[in-house]
Amino acid sequence: MFQEVPIYAQLVKELGDVPAQTRRDAEQISSDLETAMRPLRALVGRLPGRGGQGTAPGSAL
Repeated sequence: MFQEVPIYAQLVKELGDVPAQTRRDAEQISSDLETAMRPLRALVGRLPGRGGQGTAPGSAL
């Protein structure tokens, strides 16, 4: 879509594909966060009084 717009093509040529790079960075951050949160989720799931169905901090009960 954007490749058909000359100003966008020129900006990509000058600065690189910023939206694509931002998307890649966001996906990497999301993946890193998922990896970092995995141990916390396992710990919360074992809290007493929750029947093994704990919730992550900040989530609705």
